[in-house]
Amino acid sequence: MIPLKGVHYLIRAFLSLPLNKKLVIAGDCSKENQAYCIYLKQLCRDNPNIIFTGYQRGKILAELFANCYLYVSASEAEGLSLSLLEAMAAGRCALVSDIPENKEAINDAGYTFKNKSFVDLAQKILFLHNHPELVLKNGALARLRVKNFYNWSKIARQTLALYTKVLTEESVKEKRKQKHANPAFVSSASNSRH
Repeated sequence: MIPLKGVHYLIRAFLSLPLNKKLVIAGDCSKENQAYCIYLKQLCRDNPNIIFTGYQRGKILAELFANCYLYVSASEAEGLSLSLLEAMAAGRCALVSDIPENKEAINDAGYTFKNKSFVDLAQKILFLHNHPELVLKNGALARLRVKNFYNWSKIARQTLALYTKVLTEESVKEKRKQKHANPAFVSSASNSRH
């Protein structure tokens, strides 16, 4: 975990709400970010409803996604988040910071909050806590969005088709160049006398 992931905003938002849920935070701290992790644990004030699982993958990560009520990413900056796509593929409603990369990923299949605002994040968490029907609906939309736009098999086929098209076009261009560079007939009009 690094400060740019915004976990501190999520913890502050969670602590400000009277929820009957647990906050599960998956991820490890590198040696360079130990001070940040200590800060996060201090911020939690030994709250038993905030659980740090450490780095997770495979079956355990899949179970975390499958059993969570809501997936939240408070990242201040991000590329296309694979964690977000995994949560969406698991049919989880996503609440993400309103950075362009997150907004593009969820489109209309999730919710955003103002980046770096734990107050707005808390308001959105409370809203979604009080509207489980929207959480279910957007989880289903998220799963469809990933299937339609972020399907690795489909992307691989499209990439292969694009490469094939480009290589075919380049091959045709190269053949045309060779044809014009090496004309079939060569004539020489020299006035040499023997």
